[in-house]
Amino acid sequence: MPKLKHQRQLFLFPGLLQEKLGRKHNAIHKTAQGKTQNETGVPKGEEALCKLAREVLDITTAELRPGITTGYLDEVYHKACVQRNAYPSPLNYNHFPKPLYTSPNKVVCHGIPDQRILLDSDILNLDIFLYHGGYHADLNKTYYVGDRAKTDPDSVKLIEITQKCLNKAIELVKLGTPIRDFGRVILRSTPGPGAAALLLHGVAVV
Repeated sequence: MPKLKHQRQLFLFPGLLQEKLGRKHNAIHKTAQGKTQNETGVPKGEEALCKLAREVLDITTAELRPGITTGYLDEVYHKACVQRNAYPSPLNYNHFPKPLYTSPNKVVCHGIPDQRILLDSDILNLDIFLYHGGYHADLNKTYYVGDRAKTDPDSVKLIEITQKCLNKAIELVKLGTPIRDFGRVILRSTPGPGAAALLLHGVAVV
């Protein structure tokens, strides 16, 4: 148990770890292929981690299909992290019991993987959050489970609205952009009636 407690402290406070290792914490985040850290403010370790996290997400979603459980996807994700010497950040974070966040249908975010069987008509958000090389990466995407979900108007509307909001926010990504501006453009991009943006995560609710 003492070992587990140490791991939780390590991954809850990466900034303190960087300070102890003598690394400079950089608060500016931006990906720009082919540019140096001085130009982008992004250490090469962070850029490599973003690519690694996307790779792990793609490996996990390749197994997504009707008839499996979110618990199975959690196992796939955990294995992919371990194979790449990465740590799944949610595991043991404030007692969270699993490595992966899985949120089906009306679960807004941070759902716990379990033995519920996914149906052909579900939608599922996979939230990838991992630690590697002194940095955390966090990305997520919502997927249709089977073909029936693609014909459900509410599911299609939800996914299209959130994708639009994401694209608008990405357009603002550049050095010097205040973090608050991303939230503002998401709120402005959320159409009504029938949809609203939840504060904190910017998830459209239909």
